Amino acid sequence: MILSDKQSLRKCVKMLVRHTETADIGCFNPFLDDLGVIPMLGSFPGGTHLAANSDQGTPITDGAATLYAAFDALGISLTNLEEADAQQKRYSREAWIREILDVMPAKCILLEVPVNTEQSPADMDNRFVPVVRVEQEQIKIGRYGYNLEAEAARMYENCVRFGTRQIKLNGYQEDFLRFCILPLCEDHNLILHIQMNNARDMERFVRLLQMFPAARCVVYASQDTEPALIHAASTRPRLFATVQAAENYDLALSCLGFRFLPQASFASLPEQMLGCWILKREQLYEVLSDRYLPLARAGYELTDEAIEADIKQLLSGNFLAFCGLNK
Repeated sequence: MILSDKQSLRKCVKMLVRHTETADIGCFNPFLDDLGVIPMLGSFPGGTHLAANSDQGTPITDGAATLYAAFDALGISLTNLEEADAQQKRYSREAWIREILDVMPAKCILLEVPVNTEQSPADMDNRFVPVVRVEQEQIKIGRYGYNLEAEAARMYENCVRFGTRQIKLNGYQEDFLRFCILPLCEDHNLILHIQMNNARDMERFVRLLQMFPAARCVVYASQDTEPALIHAASTRPRLFATVQAAENYDLALSCLGFRFLPQASFASLPEQMLGCWILKREQLYEVLSDRYLPLARAGYELTDEAIEADIKQLLSGNFLAFCGLNK
């Protein structure tokens, strides 16, 4: 169906963004972490004071909307917190996590795992993909310094153990990247996920990456650093940008088209991941609609099938293809 008026276009985009499977990256342990209402209440300021008879007023602190969005989508009212907690506890751990992933709906969730983790999150649900977290502070120094070749071999063994090609490094550490992580990624076709905390580190990383032409990297950045990331990724196919700040969606669409991931919550709870995405997708559909509208008004034959294909690529398709996870 060809969409030409603003109302039908916005309705189509809104429906597709809400119902298309998405990808995300989180930090929770599905086997061990506490789940449900009480942990979510403890995840934001003032949350522990929420109750039916609370005198705290309307819950407008950071995180409250995430809490209510998640449990409303899961069909659990928070009017009575004891009843809500009891309702959630009727689920087994596996069933509760499956319900959260179904409600999102999730195509693939990457989960950071420390090297001492016993189980792969993929054992819980095949939509989980482990990302081995590299922790430089755990690398032991020997009599003659660091043996980075041995450390790289150990990291690769952990990737094999978890059955993954994804590794994660927090922050720019030049020597560690140059002499260990990036050679490891090139030699074993691993995907590096890396956090950039400022534009200067982003610039240095882009220069360093020129020494490793086969390395592929997914980059996460702070809101202020995201514009530099977006511009860097626009001319470098081996860089894949994640854009977490809704304020940067329009710039990302302008420079990257649909080649970025609009959600990387790093949630510490699965309910938090769900709530974050529910709020984020409402902002995303507004920006997408404003991007499509001038095309429709200019006479471009914009169809719902084309928009559906675009949104599938944006929410998971391009990201999973880059990470080698689209099979």
